[in-house]
Amino acid sequence: MTVMEPCTFCLVATSLYLVVLAFILTILSFVGAAKDLTLVVRFVVANILIANFIAGFGVLLIVLTISVVTRVHHLSFTDGPCRLFLVLVSVGGTIRPMMMAAFAVVVCIIIMKSISAVKFKFLFVCLLAMWLVCVAFSSTIFSSSVLQVLTLENTDCVPRSGPYGLIYSVPVFLCFLFIPFVLTVAILIATFRYVRFNTLSVNKARLRPLLKFTAFLLLGNFLSAMGQAGPVIKAHINADSETVEVIVNLNRASGLIILLSVIPTPILVLVYFKPVRALMKQCFLRAFGNVCRRSLGISTQKYLVDRMLPS
Repeated sequence: MTVMEPCTFCLVATSLYLVVLAFILTILSFVGAAKDLTLVVRFVVANILIANFIAGFGVLLIVLTISVVTRVHHLSFTDGPCRLFLVLVSVGGTIRPMMMAAFAVVVCIIIMKSISAVKFKFLFVCLLAMWLVCVAFSSTIFSSSVLQVLTLENTDCVPRSGPYGLIYSVPVFLCFLFIPFVLTVAILIATFRYVRFNTLSVNKARLRPLLKFTAFLLLGNFLSAMGQAGPVIKAHINADSETVEVIVNLNRASGLIILLSVIPTPILVLVYFKPVRALMKQCFLRAFGNVCRRSLGISTQKYLVDRMLPS
């Protein structure tokens, strides 16, 4: 398949991304409505979900645009939209490990001190600062000296490292991937040791689900790092030694890695936060009940009509 043929893979990837993003928005709405969760926990988890959504949404826009321009030949994938979509992917990818590290810090403070020790105003300012830093850093993608963009026959969006590409790639690996991951691991180890040696057995059972969720966030942190590192590494590969087919396949692989990196977090939120799970169950039961009542009403009406017709 050449890039000028209709991109069937893009249609499949678009469908998958739409399902995943809809699922993330659904879980995000339940997190916001779960009043049994403390405000600070809801706020950080909501920010993690928003970061996953932004990263996935950026890739969705890329594959959706490719699927359109490969079918409508007078359209083309220009440099500006390509860079904008890559900025979205970069913002979501760089903020996710930082948000997970922030969640680990919040959990550590709650367990070692109390929920009142986490000041929401201070937390809001810190997370807002993280967003602003990631947005400002990702905006360097608009510079052609930092990142070059190949639009293969105006139908694909391929990032390539520019003359000063290390300005972007080095901070990505060091500040936005490695340091947050190491910080999360260190905080989790300190938290587990504190719970083991300083907490009564009665309270350990109550804290275990929160600790398990935080531990499983390491998986999400690792996958988000892979999702962000893949396109950055691919951007430094020498384009002269690649054919068009190889470049397209590498691009598709990067999109799939990012898709896999955004799936675990909403599932973990649903599994390890009982109020979110209970609220989702309640909404589904209510919707199912409304459907059943509507169906029963139609059946009853049809039955009465059938009984009246012979008379």
